[in-house]
Amino acid sequence: MLILKNINPKYSVFYIGWLVLKIIQEKNENDIMKIYYDLNNKIDISFSLYLFALDWLYLASAIVLKDNNIYLHEH
Repeated sequence: MLILKNINPKYSVFYIGWLVLKIIQEKNENDIMKIYYDLNNKIDISFSLYLFALDWLYLASAIVLKDNNIYLHEH
């Protein structure tokens, strides 16, 4: 389940996914690890939770992954 009652909203995949998209757009950053480091400077999250958010963005067709880089999906 993606929405839990006992979780701080800043640790939801939706919020983390939004932050990832924001970093890609504002900083024009595409490297998976650099995005994680930028994100981790904003909120302290585990790498597993970051990957879970990337999975959600990929399944929602918001991002495309190529050679350790993340790109916004152009619809």
